[in-house]
Amino acid sequence: MFIALALAIHFSGSTQRAQGSYSVRTWQPEEPSAPLTPIDVNTADAETLQQLPGIGPALAERIAADRAANGPFASLDELTRVDGIGEKTVEALRPYAAALSAEQEAISEDPGR
Repeated sequence: MFIALALAIHFSGSTQRAQGSYSVRTWQPEEPSAPLTPIDVNTADAETLQQLPGIGPALAERIAADRAANGPFASLDELTRVDGIGEKTVEALRPYAAALSAEQEAISEDPGR
């Protein structure tokens, strides 16, 4: 019995050594860093809007078309009026985009603010 136990310990140790230990690291893309100045969705052209995460050519064109048809966005929340943009997309855009020109117009129209 002692010999069987010694052989079991010996073979289990050699099996572990033969297998070795290793780790697998997968590549994770870095999160894009927020620009120093947010992109103004009220003045940016379609090409500039495509720099925003999750905004491709078709969505950028829809943003520009909606802005031309309905006027500027009072806030980023109003981007949800564009087909294909929901609340999750708006939240993801917050560090990178703003509706600056509309906010600035509101301040200039109400100097007591």
